Amino acid sequence: MFRPVLRASVRKTSVGQLSGADRPGRGCTRVADVTTRGMVTATAVAAWMCIMVVGGCARGVDGRAVPVADPRPVGFIEFADAGFAITAPPGWTVRDDSDELIYGDVALTKKGDHASMILIGVLDGSIFASARADNRVAAQELGSGMGEFFFPDSGTRVDREGGTLSGVQTTGAFEFYRVEFDDRSRSDAEVFSAVVEKAGERWWMTWLSNKNAVDVDEACELAESITPM
Repeated sequence: MFRPVLRASVRKTSVGQLSGADRPGRGCTRVADVTTRGMVTATAVAAWMCIMVVGGCARGVDGRAVPVADPRPVGFIEFADAGFAITAPPGWTVRDDSDELIYGDVALTKKGDHASMILIGVLDGSIFASARADNRVAAQELGSGMGEFFFPDSGTRVDREGGTLSGVQTTGAFEFYRVEFDDRSRSDAEVFSAVVEKAGERWWMTWLSNKNAVDVDEACELAESITPM
């Protein structure tokens, strides 16, 4: 089982909607190391304004309250103490021990997948990559350090891939590689890392697996979903 290393200090989180159908817009295109995404629609913005103004209800012609659908995407989670929110990939939920992590503010796991884990947090002085001002370089250093920490056995890094990220509120960069261990009886490991920023503030995420493949497109979407609060 893939377990994160824990710490003593505590950060609280609040969890929003986590279940439902797959999110739209799956499958990104990376051309010359560039990844792009769509924008929030005016419909979603209007619905959100309606919820804020009338408490989540519209009024029908007969004056009765008509519930308005929550415009937030399925999997939306807020982490108030850490100051950001994400949209978790389908099937991924917050670990119960996310308030005791050494690295990051939250850990996500997927039911039935004990070989993979996602870590997300604020890019501050506690993370070695924070000294790199360039997001692409920071993502590379983050991925390298996380790979060495969680997969210390000797091996060769192959299938490297990287590019830029463009979320609704943030921009950044990502890095991916696979580790072929010298002990070929072991399954390969995969590491995805990303750094995104807005107005001088930065956040990071890493998706680690020592058995199952990392979905790079899905990982990019998760990184781009990081939203400052």
